[in-house]
Amino acid sequence: MCLRATDLGIGSLWIRDTACVSENIAKFVGHEDMELNCALALGYSDQSPKMCPRKDLEDIVEWL
Repeated sequence: MCLRATDLGIGSLWIRDTACVSENIAKFVGHEDMELNCALALGYSDQSPKMCPRKDLEDIVEWL
């Protein structure tokens, strides 16, 4: 979904920390028998920040 949103020019943000609002959201949408694990925020970005520098694979992986 994030990749498709990007293709359409829509910004996205994967939100994993939903534990503190999970019950409230489930109740709001009428699915109290289900558990919220994550969320995806979609919208039109007003910023285009540069990517954070990433370490080379050789610096973070040790092959055994």
